[in-house]
Amino acid sequence: MLMPTGHYFLYSDLLQYPGSFYIYSVLSGIAEEWVRERLRKGQGIDFDDLLAFSKAWVEHRERRENILDDLFQSIYIDTIFNRLERGYFRAYESAPACCFEIHRDKPLDEILPYLIGFNNMDTGHPFPLDLVDMDVGMPIWFTREFVEEVEAQVIKEAGAELAERYFQYMNPQKKWGYR
Repeated sequence: MLMPTGHYFLYSDLLQYPGSFYIYSVLSGIAEEWVRERLRKGQGIDFDDLLAFSKAWVEHRERRENILDDLFQSIYIDTIFNRLERGYFRAYESAPACCFEIHRDKPLDEILPYLIGFNNMDTGHPFPLDLVDMDVGMPIWFTREFVEEVEAQVIKEAGAELAERYFQYMNPQKKWGYR
């Protein structure tokens, strides 16, 4: 467990410049995707290749997002780099840490007790966030399809013997409602 219960951290404590969390998040996502793809293909990992890929991806993304340059620069960039603070807190040992964003000028000592003290024990998220999650839902078949795709990819890479053992005790008639 990296973060103890009842603790938090702010990206501004870790990264020197305001808004760096956004750049870090984008680049870590790019790197994770690139490394996963290389490993899936059985290719080696070269830092120079990763740097070139990241640079090309960020340039492509910036061209795509900067269609409305004035709006992007005046509102989006200003909000992220000058007004927003991002961090994580952990309310319960059994729940994962939860990401939060607040206005940079808001007092953390007023907001943090609410975040840690008024939340769902199962998820570790503040109740308002959990309530929104309950209202914004996806059809049940969507998650089933996602899980089936993940299972299929794992089984595809695992080999026939492991796949056979995986399905050995499943009853397909129950899943599809046959009687």
